[in-house]
Amino acid sequence: MDTNYRGYLMKVSDYVVSGKFFQEYKSTPNRQSDLNPWTDSTGLTHRNVLPHTRSTITFTTPPLYLEDKIELQRHFPKRTLVVIEYWNDETNDYASGNFYIPDVEFSVLMSYENTVLYRPITFELIEY
Repeated sequence: MDTNYRGYLMKVSDYVVSGKFFQEYKSTPNRQSDLNPWTDSTGLTHRNVLPHTRSTITFTTPPLYLEDKIELQRHFPKRTLVVIEYWNDETNDYASGNFYIPDVEFSVLMSYENTVLYRPITFELIEY
């Protein structure tokens, strides 16, 4: 079967995010949003679905050493605007969008003389 999949889930600029950074990868593509939905006296909801949809991507890394964490962070220098090409499971094709990354929590598993080992780190990307 021929598909549009080109061997990666996410690309930031020209950088393909390596699968080594994905312990878990989840996406919710094409989320709909409404403008002023309302419910009438019979309980029927009236929706005004907007044409623009938003995707969300959440991925959790495996435990990472400091060097790998820095490598990954280098590709997300501004968490307020990240242009991403991603595999859209709803359309079974790649899509691009402008995303932001809310605060990321870092938890240290072990501290060594020359490096740090982090517990799995979860990144959430939310499309504008």
